[in-house]
Amino acid sequence: MRSGSSFPGRRAPDSRPGTSSMNPANMSPQDFETLIDGLFPFHFEVDYDLMIRHVGPRLAERFDSIMVGRSIAEVVKFQRPIMEWDLERVRDGQGMLVVLKPLHGSVLFSGQFLDIESRSSLIFFGAPWISSLEEMNASNLGLNDFPPNDPRGDLIMHAQSAKMMMQELTESNRR
Repeated sequence: MRSGSSFPGRRAPDSRPGTSSMNPANMSPQDFETLIDGLFPFHFEVDYDLMIRHVGPRLAERFDSIMVGRSIAEVVKFQRPIMEWDLERVRDGQGMLVVLKPLHGSVLFSGQFLDIESRSSLIFFGAPWISSLEEMNASNLGLNDFPPNDPRGDLIMHAQSAKMMMQELTESNRR
């Protein structure tokens, strides 16, 4: 086993010839955005002036008001905690669960902010706060909108199966 690797015969990510480290500070902005887009399609990035710098692909498709170059305060508000957009307050609360609501839309987003100092920005890593198949359909979202690493779609499908099973049992007991 090579040092820094947790798998036999594999090199640590930062030691592969011709590739950069997975450290965002060592990645090109384009490589970083491609990585984050794939893992967190509902994310957005704001610079330290709270201007939108980058929007994840699913968020951009579903909410056209969340556009690069706009002030985040013009398009999204905090639902929980209740607060105004303030760089220091968001930085102080990074890692804490937040719920956001687009000003033009009904879907809530839960997630957290991380301060990426090497990019002088804050990134919201989150996803729609959906708890049922009905909510997913009403929001025009599908299972393919969520990345494979997000268990939300599976949990919604399991909840739907349990709901259907309970309905069938209730009907069976009535007979």
